[in-house]
Amino acid sequence: MRSSNEILADFIAQTRFETLPSAVVLQAKRALLDTCGCILAGLATPLGQRVVALSRQFPQSDGITVPSIDHGVMPVMAAMANGFLANALDADDGHRQSRVHNGGIVFPAIFAAAQPRSCSGRDFITATVIGYEIGLRAGMAMNNSGDIYYGSAHGGTYSAAAATGWLMGLKPTEIINALGIAEIQAPTCQLMGWIEARQVPMIKEGMGWAAATGYTAALMTVHGITGTLTLYDSYPDAARLAELGSDYEILKTYFKPFAACRWSHGPIENLLKILTDHPLSPDQIAKIRVKTPDKASKLDTRNPLTPEDAQYSIPFALGAAAVDGKVGPPQMSAARLNDPEILAVAARVEIVSDPLMQAAFPERVATVVEITTVSGETFSQGNDQISGDWDYPLSDQNLVDKFKAYAAPALGMKKTDALCNQIMELDHIDNINQLLKPLEFAQ
Repeated sequence: MRSSNEILADFIAQTRFETLPSAVVLQAKRALLDTCGCILAGLATPLGQRVVALSRQFPQSDGITVPSIDHGVMPVMAAMANGFLANALDADDGHRQSRVHNGGIVFPAIFAAAQPRSCSGRDFITATVIGYEIGLRAGMAMNNSGDIYYGSAHGGTYSAAAATGWLMGLKPTEIINALGIAEIQAPTCQLMGWIEARQVPMIKEGMGWAAATGYTAALMTVHGITGTLTLYDSYPDAARLAELGSDYEILKTYFKPFAACRWSHGPIENLLKILTDHPLSPDQIAKIRVKTPDKASKLDTRNPLTPEDAQYSIPFALGAAAVDGKVGPPQMSAARLNDPEILAVAARVEIVSDPLMQAAFPERVATVVEITTVSGETFSQGNDQISGDWDYPLSDQNLVDKFKAYAAPALGMKKTDALCNQIMELDHIDNINQLLKPLEFAQ
């Protein structure tokens, strides 16, 4: 009987671009498009500005692109910076079973390995798929019980190590070694601690360091440093290793239509549906009652002090949705934290933990929103399926529209359109620098 590590090694050895299903190739491009939009939008956030300022202090003549920096940056620092930029608005992709936000980790790491090697678009896609499949399964193994809720960065570290190791030309057994190093060093954020404290850290779950750590794990392997991989042998069923290479977890990635914690998306969609069916101005809303799973009920901050607090606040997100009809980068900017209209609606939001909804969590984040108007009318809307989930997906056009809205403020529309076209034609690009180098001129 093969060990888990032997199964992983066989998958790595057998995976080639030519063997990938067309749907998997398309999903890799969709994920890259979404992540690049999030990185570019992250430039305007307080975290993004600080991370860019930090990474400027680590120049390297043949270094890696960090958007808005007109010189190369040391690879480890570039992976860190691009990872934090990708997650700055909490709009990056995710995966329910693993609880991993993978795109904002694996792509910054891949950039660091791919750019110096001028790799082809096809190799870039192949590395992406290897990274997603291995890292998402690491997350599923780590989060196989409800006792501890590990943050979204941990499993992505394995993604980054596997993808960059493959691009560096490591043998399958050497990539297993890199995964063993990642196992020791991966960020392990116990997410609920700061959610329950209602104090969201600026770097949240450490996505940037997961990208840098995964890249470093592969680099350490190149230099003969050893690690020991045990995670998948410990939880082979939870990791679904038997389906590796046949049932692709990358196809179960979700993409976010809103710049906020995923647990707030159900309430946002319910509110917007009610307001579509029953147009109400914010001052006509007397009360909003939200029924949600227990963990999501902790996202109850009404007066967020930082953009990160706002991203993890259902009341603030509903206030933004009621006032603007959308929840994107402008609504989650520092400039809107004290918006009196948004805060007035947020003050009227009550969140209730519902046992039935908790029973379906995390596979489903079922929610119900009830609005009571000042005239005494009541409107209710529920859902257990959120736009962007793998079984209720955003269309290619939805993702293109999101990308353009996120990227255009930094690039301008002409460059945004060009970058979008390049990403969707990634398998026809000979040198990945055609795509990455122009990002230096983002603002």
